[in-house]
Amino acid sequence: ETTVDLSLGDPPKVTQWSYREGVYDSRDRTFAGFTAAVRRQVGDDSTPTLLTDDAFDSGLIHRELRGAVLTEETRDEAGDVFADTTNTYTSRTLGTGQDAPSYSFKSAERVDEIEGDPSSVRTLLSETDQDDYGNVVEQRAWGEIKGDDAFVGDDEARTVRTYANDPDEWLLGFA
Repeated sequence: ETTVDLSLGDPPKVTQWSYREGVYDSRDRTFAGFTAAVRRQVGDDSTPTLLTDDAFDSGLIHRELRGAVLTEETRDEAGDVFADTTNTYTSRTLGTGQDAPSYSFKSAERVDEIEGDPSSVRTLLSETDQDDYGNVVEQRAWGEIKGDDAFVGDDEARTVRTYANDPDEWLLGFA
């Protein structure tokens, strides 16, 4: 439990945490962490208590994703859902061989804004791509989407970046 008093005359902000579904990594012979947690932000007379249910990657397949948030659902204590977020990650192996390095990055975020009314869901989508040096080379902020129609909200934005990389001289990521 965490309590924060902002000393502004407002009630203290109380956050309670509970973790579940612990995972053991038999390859590393260690506790890998938890794959789920609930964050409870205690409300008051004017603010409802907010529950955030997170699911995490165990990192058993891609070690660098250990603890990465896969899904997040925000709801009140009555069970009315406000938002449901799903994150997608892309993993890349650089080079060949058993010891070739790999890395992962969040390549998509889908947010279903429900606001307690499942009949009026708004879905927002953003996507990102990186090069083999970890530079963000494209961002697609689709904004509101419906099904496969990414242009329904007429609020999309796309950014493409190029970089000058000279790995022989260790000059990487110059925009």
